[in-house]
Amino acid sequence: MKVLATADLHLGAGITAKMRSNRFLVFHRILNIVKEERVDILLISGDFLEQDRISTAEVKEIIRDLSELEAQVFISPGNHDPYTIMSKYAEFKWSENVKVFRDPETVVLEKLPVTVTGAGFKNIYERDSLFAKSAEMFNQTLQGLSRDRDFSETSIKDYLHLANFHGEVEANSLYNPISKFDLARSKFAYVALGHIHKGELELQRAGDTYYAQTGTAEPLDLGDTGVRGVYLLDFTEDNSLRSTQYISTAKTVYINLLLNFYNLNSYQFIIEQLKLEIAEQVRIYDANINSLSEGLNSKYNFKQDFIFNIRITGTISEDFHVDEFVLLNLLAENGIAHEKLDIDLGLNFDIEKISVENSLRGVYVRRILQEMDLVDESRKKVLQEALQLGLESFGNSIW
Repeated sequence: MKVLATADLHLGAGITAKMRSNRFLVFHRILNIVKEERVDILLISGDFLEQDRISTAEVKEIIRDLSELEAQVFISPGNHDPYTIMSKYAEFKWSENVKVFRDPETVVLEKLPVTVTGAGFKNIYERDSLFAKSAEMFNQTLQGLSRDRDFSETSIKDYLHLANFHGEVEANSLYNPISKFDLARSKFAYVALGHIHKGELELQRAGDTYYAQTGTAEPLDLGDTGVRGVYLLDFTEDNSLRSTQYISTAKTVYINLLLNFYNLNSYQFIIEQLKLEIAEQVRIYDANINSLSEGLNSKYNFKQDFIFNIRITGTISEDFHVDEFVLLNLLAENGIAHEKLDIDLGLNFDIEKISVENSLRGVYVRRILQEMDLVDESRKKVLQEALQLGLESFGNSIW
């Protein structure tokens, strides 16, 4: 039995047209995996749609795409696509192989055999635990089946029990709080979760129940850094977990770069160091995704666009100035795609040399240094900042 879990696709979202189209591209990557790996169950753990931004035409395309799958699809709406009378889930007729959860419910698929339990958000917030209510209903369903003489000859113990929710394993969450205690005492083999964009790259366990935040398959914004993908789980005939693979699906990969310079004195050095750091971070990223699956990341090898959030700190030579416009042009010329550039450079001063100057800034430095000898470490840090800012305000003047 193969199960694929995904979450937080936010189809319809995106500040730019490219970001919006990338989300649909990743959705089709996921559908391709479902078909290629002959997945039996596709679990979509909420925030599948961006309710207020997705178009009617796009919803119809999604419905058509899902209807073409041989897999059974289960959607548990989240806080960005709650199941209301105005939602796309209520407005459109979804295909027979797609189940959109609203109230807590357990679906029994005798032919597989598997049960899938879930519930959808009906508001932006769900302060009470949908998981706890659904787990209780699931137990009642099992009890009812055990008393049903007309039920399939397949024993209930032969069923794989799955669950699908948007929520947090956090007692005080406003978004369907789920306790580890409830997870541990549930009879689910696996609980697919959505809401937290940073996926858990290893399955968690509470009692005999495996669970994980799948994470968004495509970054929603530049804060969604690192690996993004989906879970592919393979269960044996006796419902033991045979293998787990996390497959990278993202078209966009955001990576934070921090460069700290001492006495920086050229643009060329900035670009050289950026290229070295980029090569290292991409190497680390590739190593991470290759370690998460048994060859599937190499098999699919989806094309990715690396975009960097660049922060430059440290000190700069007194005779050199970084013009942000010039640096932006150099980044473009060298093919370094970036979403954010933050420059925080202070001038590098020869404190010892300035302290003996017969000048106003020399007097300033001597006074600060004298006070630093008399104070504790916390106060000393404040004085060091004051020294740097004061000298920068003097500029190149030595009067």
